[in-house]
Amino acid sequence: MLPGLIAKALYPTIVNGDNAYPTLVLRLLPKGLVGLMVAALLAALMSAMSSVLNSCSTLITMDIFRKTHPHASEKRLVNVGRIATGVIVAISILWVPLIKYLSNEIYQYLQSVQAYIGAPITATFLVGVLWKRATARAAFTTLVTGGLLGAGRFVMDVMHDAFQVDLGVGNALVKFSFLNYSVIVFIFCVLLMFVISLMEPQRSAAAEEQLTVQWGGGGKRVFDRVDVAWTGMVGTFIVGLWVHFS
Repeated sequence: MLPGLIAKALYPTIVNGDNAYPTLVLRLLPKGLVGLMVAALLAALMSAMSSVLNSCSTLITMDIFRKTHPHASEKRLVNVGRIATGVIVAISILWVPLIKYLSNEIYQYLQSVQAYIGAPITATFLVGVLWKRATARAAFTTLVTGGLLGAGRFVMDVMHDAFQVDLGVGNALVKFSFLNYSVIVFIFCVLLMFVISLMEPQRSAAAEEQLTVQWGGGGKRVFDRVDVAWTGMVGTFIVGLWVHFS
């Protein structure tokens, strides 16, 4: 985002945010470095894509196919992983033309997708790490519920923006900022995980000891005052930016 703000300040005529970074590279860097920067950008893009494809293939092969076919050979698992990767690539290519109908800027589209799926994951992770009372059932329920809320909003965006479907009352939800929607889903998921965990029987001290990790400190204060001060300052800065640009 910072290069985008710099580009807007230096070149106010930029209309499309997707052109901000290329404009900085072409106008500010010497010619010898332009090609190097483009090569670095493409390398980073290919690295990110290969990581995503490898992760998706591993999830489908090891967490789904291997569970239903426990006696499958290694060769068959490799073939399933290759087929899964090919299917994911094909679906991704077919999805590309729809992106322009969902958002005018690729960055905002990516942020909206991450916001929809990131809220329940973040809520589950934070509560699970910071609260010993959290339970596995609460975590699973929170992930599924938050995922459905995010997926529902994304499907509504696709129907309304890409296929021009009139959603009636749902039109107001589609026009509601995806960032604010993500915050609301996050708060809901945190509360949901707390409520479900408290409704379940409390684990014994021995069972809790096996599921949790002590942060150490030997009875002393784990967090230094300087760490708390820096955390508070960063949090205040983020909230200030949020309020200012709202």
